[in-house]
Amino acid sequence: MNWKIVAPIAIIAAGGIWLVSQQPEPASPIEQPVTLPAEIDPKPPEVVVEAEPEVVEVEAPVTKAPALPPITPPPVALDNSDVTVLEAVADLSPSLGKWLIPQEQLRKWVLAIDNIANDSLPGKYSPVSYHMDGFAVSGDADTGFQMSEANFNRADKLINAVTAMDPQTVARYYQSWLPMLEEAYRELGKPGTFADSFDRASERLMAVQGLQQPAELDRPVVFYTYDDKTLEDSGDIDKLMWRLGDYNREKVQAFLIEFNKYK
Repeated sequence: MNWKIVAPIAIIAAGGIWLVSQQPEPASPIEQPVTLPAEIDPKPPEVVVEAEPEVVEVEAPVTKAPALPPITPPPVALDNSDVTVLEAVADLSPSLGKWLIPQEQLRKWVLAIDNIANDSLPGKYSPVSYHMDGFAVSGDADTGFQMSEANFNRADKLINAVTAMDPQTVARYYQSWLPMLEEAYRELGKPGTFADSFDRASERLMAVQGLQQPAELDRPVVFYTYDDKTLEDSGDIDKLMWRLGDYNREKVQAFLIEFNKYK
């Protein structure tokens, strides 16, 4: 560019600017608000994301099972063990003790259970002495004899004393006293174990079915017999449970079922 031409133009422009700057500012009637352009934020607005509430896992309190009540520990020996047996019976069912024959209780119970397992009733070595009224019948020789329902209440007190025991507590006694019971069983000189004998006795009692009433009876000599030969040929355990009646039979069987759950 030719600086000789530019120089006069630059000087004139500078002079014009100076003149304009010396003129007084005209009076402004009413000042109008000036709207300034919004500043442009070069950064995009931050998106605020609400945080999800923190889930705090609270462990459920551990509920401890209530402590089981203490039981009478087993005797140290079979000989002279009757005092300990009576203490245990008083804990299980206080009313039951008055029918127990105190001498050699453990040995007698082991023998009685083995008898039941082999479908026979305890004889002179029974651990229990309980009086029952005589066997009751209805009818006569002309119309025929039937077993009376009056028989079904004869053993109520004994059955109630046995089934009033807590099956779980009885099971605890069974497990705790089992070594001593096994020792008494070995004295019998029989094969197997007392535990096996007990299971067979329990199964035998629970297998008894109800008897259809009235059952016809005969009296060939002194004792009554069942007119139905199938009933008469049944085992002693069946006949005993029939004489107890369906109500007591079911109570005994229900007790054994509950006991076996804990055993």
